[in-house]
Amino acid sequence: MADADAGLALMHLRDAQTLYQLGDAVSGVRLRLDDLFAARSVARELMTRLPQNAYASDWTRSHANFFRAVEIEKRMMFIILTLIILVAAINIISTLVVAVTDKQADIAILRTLGAAPGSVMQIFIVQGMVIGIAGTLIGAGWASSPRSTSTSSSRRSKARSTSSSCPRTCT
Repeated sequence: MADADAGLALMHLRDAQTLYQLGDAVSGVRLRLDDLFAARSVARELMTRLPQNAYASDWTRSHANFFRAVEIEKRMMFIILTLIILVAAINIISTLVVAVTDKQADIAILRTLGAAPGSVMQIFIVQGMVIGIAGTLIGAGWASSPRSTSTSSSRRSKARSTSSSCPRTCT
């Protein structure tokens, strides 16, 4: 953001026209879109409609490094979440495998009493679903607990107080 701070000045239109001696003319227009990722297609569309001496630029070109960083972060978050889900699924499967091997004698008794193989399998499927749902609820409850959100907000307030005490020339 240091690039934006070094090259961007916000001022009243009349003051800018006086400073650059433009009279009533305007040298540029900036658009704000509801969908910020549509900027590239809107800029292309504007280029087809603008005169030859005018140009259109979008934020994905002027801030390409930020755009790439956001794309990489989205990919990495997808990979990390996929790995977390994969580890949880493998953990549930291994727990069920251990439960089946421990309960082989009980399964044999159920089978001799006339239980169908499908009904025995349903017992373990339900057990796996209960483990998965309970783990999801506990994890969601822990993530949304006030303790975890207050920790992140205290970090933000410390960062604000540190940055506000820093003079303007501080980097």
